[in-house]
Amino acid sequence: MFIEWMEYENKTTGQQIRRIEFQRMNLLVGPSAAGKTQILRVLSEFLLVASYGQAIASECRFQIGFRMHKDPYTADAAEKGFVWEIETGGAYGLQGGQDSPAHVIIRECLTSGEELVFSRQDEVIAIEGYDRIPSIARDKSIFYVFQGNEPFASIVQDMKLVSSLYKQQEAFTPIPAKWVSDFTETFRDIKQEAKRTRTHLLAESTLPVGLDIHLAKLHMQSSFADFLMDVQDVFPEIEDVDLAASTVYSGKYVIRVRIDGRDLEQQDVSSGMLRTICIFALLHFRCRHTAIFFDELENSLGINCLDSVVERIRLKSAEEGTQFLLTSHHPYIINQIPVSDWLLISQDKGIITSKKAADVGIGRTGREQFMDLLNFVKRLQENM
Repeated sequence: MFIEWMEYENKTTGQQIRRIEFQRMNLLVGPSAAGKTQILRVLSEFLLVASYGQAIASECRFQIGFRMHKDPYTADAAEKGFVWEIETGGAYGLQGGQDSPAHVIIRECLTSGEELVFSRQDEVIAIEGYDRIPSIARDKSIFYVFQGNEPFASIVQDMKLVSSLYKQQEAFTPIPAKWVSDFTETFRDIKQEAKRTRTHLLAESTLPVGLDIHLAKLHMQSSFADFLMDVQDVFPEIEDVDLAASTVYSGKYVIRVRIDGRDLEQQDVSSGMLRTICIFALLHFRCRHTAIFFDELENSLGINCLDSVVERIRLKSAEEGTQFLLTSHHPYIINQIPVSDWLLISQDKGIITSKKAADVGIGRTGREQFMDLLNFVKRLQENM
């Protein structure tokens, strides 16, 4: 999916994210506590609400405009735009998590142009093409409940392809041996020519990226070779990357890196090396025809990693169907992303807004653009 815009309001705290328009490459910049991470967090949360049935743990309103990408395996498929709106009311004892109650959905609708695909007002639900609609859980999105039926199945599938913050949080979780065995068997049984099925199986997985690496090494040798080449460009000493039975976590697998003939498990690998491996795995195995989020891209990355990581992301952003939403405070990263791709984020009294860099005079020359950004931030702080 391609995310065109979003809006959000937390009705309890009063925090708002005013409408933000996105393009193919989006670098969110601005002072600390401006709301950059919050934007990615809200988008990530509501993708989980729609695709995995996560309950909403706040009284809020969320809107998003998005497009379904043309299916690269179907020549005559056309892009289609949608607007999804969802609003919750108070909590009524429904459990959204260990510590937070779920909030009931009081309004939800999906439109495509002038067409109303579905609407929900309290417990009254109307869905195009359905005469009878069973009662559904009041804390679950219609997307999640009807994801086995079209058009919801295709949309949810696209949403699952997005590499959100929550997927990345699980990147290095040790993997139960049974999962490794089951996924390996499933992947092996898929016919070699069914590239589409294999691609979606990797991308939809909420499992750690180590499993993507392992499956690609076994069954997608060309993609794995490209991935390993990128890793070795930054760390020439790395000979191989794969999964291995953990010596620390019984019955589980972890990432194993072979360096100069020695096998190191992920807990013994530097955080910068591990994060670089994770980023390259996402770029090679999960971000085709979808969106990928990186919050504070520079975290854990040494100066030997930054150039290659940013270059690979820029190359991917030029590919049809690949969208990036990034945040960063690092001067090198900011200067390497064209100023036309910057979104300046600021927050005043709980209201998060965005501006294009050109709208505030940033980017007169390449040398001055980062200083212009610093001056913009300084003016914001002076006016607060």
